[in-house]
Amino acid sequence: MLLAAKEEPNRGRHLLAQGTFSPSVVALLTMAHSATSSACFALGAGLMLTSSLPLLKRRPAGVHALVLSVFLMGGLAMFIGVQADVVHALGRETTALLAEQKFWQAVLPVVPNSAVGAGFESFWLGPRFGQSVEQAL
Repeated sequence: MLLAAKEEPNRGRHLLAQGTFSPSVVALLTMAHSATSSACFALGAGLMLTSSLPLLKRRPAGVHALVLSVFLMGGLAMFIGVQADVVHALGRETTALLAEQKFWQAVLPVVPNSAVGAGFESFWLGPRFGQSVEQAL
């Protein structure tokens, strides 16, 4: 970590940059109100801080085990069916996700090329605009 590296060249400038950048990231995450982005940021920051502990610095296999356990816990949550609990823990409602799924099920078949897709403006401003919105709602 930069805080512990006393002999790092340009340490003060790097600390100033990180000290300016970090609150900006937190402010943007707060403004975006994105649960997924916030959870991934917290998980990544937690992994970085945990991997910088002296115990794990001496044992790289411990970092690998830590990352593997995070992936396994995520996969296990999907397989045992606790997705709704995870969504609620992130402060979201599962009904919004169901509405989003219905929307995408209605809109995706209208895309002219499934491999390439359609540009935003060409899709929403094209002749299928009224059709796809009516179907989705």
